[in-house]
Amino acid sequence: MLALIFHVIAAWFSSGWHHPDEHFQLIEFAQHINGHVNASELPMEFHQAMRPTLQVWLSYIQIQFYHFIGINNPFIIAFLMRLLIAFAGIGAAFYFHQQLKYRSATSAKIHLLLSLFTWALVYVHVRFSSENLTGLLLVLGSVFLFKEQTVKNIAIGFFLLGMAFEARFQTGFYILGIGLYLLIQRKYSFRQWIWASFSGCIAIAACSLLDCYYYQTWTFTPWNYFNLNIFHQVAASFGTEPWYWYLAQINEKLIPPFGFGILAGLILCVWKPSYRMIGFGLLFFLIGHSLVGHKEFRFLFPLAYFIPLLLVLVYEQLSDLFATKYPILLPRIALVLIIVNAVALGIVALSPAHQLVPLLNAINQNVPAHAKVYYTEEHPFYSGRNKNSFYLQKLLLFEQLKTDSMPDLQSTNNKPVFVVCNAFEEPSFLNAYQKKVRYSSFPEWLKVFNFNGWMNRSNCYQLYEIVLK
Repeated sequence: MLALIFHVIAAWFSSGWHHPDEHFQLIEFAQHINGHVNASELPMEFHQAMRPTLQVWLSYIQIQFYHFIGINNPFIIAFLMRLLIAFAGIGAAFYFHQQLKYRSATSAKIHLLLSLFTWALVYVHVRFSSENLTGLLLVLGSVFLFKEQTVKNIAIGFFLLGMAFEARFQTGFYILGIGLYLLIQRKYSFRQWIWASFSGCIAIAACSLLDCYYYQTWTFTPWNYFNLNIFHQVAASFGTEPWYWYLAQINEKLIPPFGFGILAGLILCVWKPSYRMIGFGLLFFLIGHSLVGHKEFRFLFPLAYFIPLLLVLVYEQLSDLFATKYPILLPRIALVLIIVNAVALGIVALSPAHQLVPLLNAINQNVPAHAKVYYTEEHPFYSGRNKNSFYLQKLLLFEQLKTDSMPDLQSTNNKPVFVVCNAFEEPSFLNAYQKKVRYSSFPEWLKVFNFNGWMNRSNCYQLYEIVLK
């Protein structure tokens, strides 16, 4: 119950997106189905038919259902979408926990606690993103391949892995690792391999039909993705990193000593026969992503569901090494990890994934229709050239301030005037006007802790209402 409460809180506060793709290539793509978004407003991935649409259709179905039952607030809908996938993530993590064989009752308890309360997992669980859906399907598919090797389990397992591939094509690295392990170990008979291949192909074929229906043409999205990103190096145009970049990022992003423990656990997972199949999958996933030039840390999010297993393997190894000679060392390490995790979990559960979406909510709540909204930097309802139509619920007049002064407000014809700023410090050009702060990324009570002006150097959105005389 406590885990559910934490996930509900995190789903509520973790508004926005970790990466724009989480919104603009899922929800905005879904908005195109019902005609709310024109094709010209969608990014390059739409026009090249390279975005898998499995989760796009899931987005569309949910949005339509919520509208049908009378829920039209986009911020509430987005919360419910995050909450639903969070509950699915908890279920997948718990099911995975039940299927593993543990060396001791202590190991089982640690794995369960890590599965439900590790800060990184909670953050990933509440993301309505392709990375989270992929991880969810990966862990479920792996569970069925971990169980008794009946034709039914093999068929279900590879069907789920096929669906994971269709949620995110880079999953192919994980599937390749598992397949190579099964082939080397000669785990399957010829008949079992036929069922594995058939069920995986069924998943891909079904999702390909969804893609064709969405793009209104016969196409094969995995090939389009591979052709453009590998042969034409479109992904590389967004930047490249050295092969070891992920190794450094794991230690940095996951907060030491969690990062070191995860890398050590990966080695142990490959080494131990009972978990070697999963170890091969994880290792090939990491190697495959390391060999691709364009890297983003979110690409590793699907592996989050396996973090508890990796950390438990490290715990068991440390227990063997230190339990006799240094019995006090292991509890102290555990205490440090618990404190670090508790702090990180609190931050994750109470922070928006992106500061922009609370601003958009404030605009919808405080700015009346047909008002004039000036912005100092980027249009609040755009990310680059991508329009955010889902959250924009009113007809508003936007204009960018190209100088350090306000235009003649007489031209607004007495319409309400608002200003969106991307800094905590009030712009000097507003000094000439009477105004009210309608929204700030930093709550009023926090301003007393602005020691050494750290807020002035932080990312912050402010919404001002100009009081016209």
